[in-house]
Amino acid sequence: MSAFTYESLVEEISRIHESALAEGDANWNQSVLASNWKIGERIVEVEQDSKFRAKYGEKILQTLSQDLNSKLGSGFSARNLRYMRQFYLVYKKQSFNPRISWSHYREIVSIESKNDREKLEKTASKTSFEALYI
Repeated sequence: MSAFTYESLVEEISRIHESALAEGDANWNQSVLASNWKIGERIVEVEQDSKFRAKYGEKILQTLSQDLNSKLGSGFSARNLRYMRQFYLVYKKQSFNPRISWSHYREIVSIESKNDREKLEKTASKTSFEALYI
């Protein structure tokens, strides 16, 4: 694994996000999901780099959130970055359903049981977000 710098992480996430925006309306939801998955992947990879982690410590997501929101606009709260990280960890093989929205996935990834997640995915792909809570 190559050495990371904080600045290279911010730039790489910016490129991922801007690439998703450039794809426009072709398949907006799929672009958002792929972008968020890739951002989660980068966060996990960087967190696993012990030298990087030692230098930037536990506050990496908060600092990253502030810098990305300044550079790219809203959508990069520390909470949302944690969701992106969890999205990657749950769907490591990028096997998510592009018909399910990011809002749905933020809820789904918080479910520990794989069976329960799969049930919610089926429901979410067929119905509205409200159906998850009925």
